[in-house]
Amino acid sequence: MKEKLIRPLNYIEACKYIGTRLKIVLGDNLISIVIFGSYAMLVPDIYSDIDTLIVVHEVTPKIEEVINEVATDFAITFGRTLSPVVLSSKDIEDSINAVDSFIVFIFWAHDILYDKKNWFRQQMDLLQQKLMKTKKKIIFRRGALVWTLEDLKILQGNITKPR
Repeated sequence: MKEKLIRPLNYIEACKYIGTRLKIVLGDNLISIVIFGSYAMLVPDIYSDIDTLIVVHEVTPKIEEVINEVATDFAITFGRTLSPVVLSSKDIEDSINAVDSFIVFIFWAHDILYDKKNWFRQQMDLLQQKLMKTKKKIIFRRGALVWTLEDLKILQGNITKPR
């Protein structure tokens, strides 16, 4: 039995494809396209998918349908999975206000492919201000993995706690 060869991904071409297709199918509803995950952290392997945050004014079933069609076409064209996360601008704003772990994960490593009126960049600036106000000292960071001294104390307490 022959082993299937996986061709390397041309990341620049893949990003152009994603940006062009999504701008066409989403039109004025599109706010931002952001790559996150292993490609944004510069640690992909040959099996890595392309994690993509798509920010729109309003999420509808029709929008989800056309994004799934783009993801299918992407897989056929590039031999990789496009893993879209579709959120409204309000969803992003709520995540930032809550300092949600998902939006913090994206904050640490992302590539912006499209950003109408710098909206997403401004949201990341707001999140950065919120993170700075937490006054937690980051003592370890690797890609999106972030540990503060408080995190390590909690972890150490859970591990060494007598039973």
